[in-house]
Amino acid sequence: MLLAAQGVAAGRMTVGDFVLVNAYLVQLYMPLNFLGMVYRNIKQSLVDLEQMLTLMQVAPEIVDRDGAPPLKVTEAQSRSARSISATIRAGRSSRRSISASSPVTRWPSSGERRG
Repeated sequence: MLLAAQGVAAGRMTVGDFVLVNAYLVQLYMPLNFLGMVYRNIKQSLVDLEQMLTLMQVAPEIVDRDGAPPLKVTEAQSRSARSISATIRAGRSSRRSISASSPVTRWPSSGERRG
């Protein structure tokens, strides 16, 4: 574009020639821009995949006991699990309200382990 602008200023090119050079450059750079975006997305996906595979090798903190039966979830259990809600309001008096379809006697404190 700089060379085309110098050509127009020197009188070797017309303004139409300048517009033509601009159109050619736009037609050239748009696909290159798209290819750069695709390359960037593929590269980021490979980085994410590598991090996921590294994370899969980390041992979990919570594991099933030896000989534990597989967990079976029924429709009634999944419905009651969806209806559990907890609301904590911060302020001068912290208020907690818990509603659940299944009987919940109390929530374990932060120091307790469930078990």
